[in-house]
Amino acid sequence: MELEKLKELWDDSTNSSLPIDKEGLSKILNQSSRRPIALIKRNLKLEVLFVILLYGFLIWLILNQVDSNILYVNIILLVLAGILFCVYAFYKNKLLNKMECVGCEVKSNLSLQLKSLEKTS
Repeated sequence: MELEKLKELWDDSTNSSLPIDKEGLSKILNQSSRRPIALIKRNLKLEVLFVILLYGFLIWLILNQVDSNILYVNIILLVLAGILFCVYAFYKNKLLNKMECVGCEVKSNLSLQLKSLEKTS
């Protein structure tokens, strides 16, 4: 959508004798991105925040338990789930960063994404 606005602004400036409005162009370029990869990265950040809050609540529940025998089992399960989530979030972020190659051309970026998707399936 931002690309279409930029094309319209560019076409308007080349058809008329008026120069490109630098303020309008900088406004379009400085807007937050609505690309799918950027949205997925935002969702990953929210997911990590939610898990941190959930783990804080679970740790509070575990520490307030009366039975000490179950305490160790709960701690082990919580640590194991936390490690698995950290591995998941790390690899997902790594894949998203690889898929969001800003410096690449469109064709090469799409071919990189296609190769990575074929590799995972």
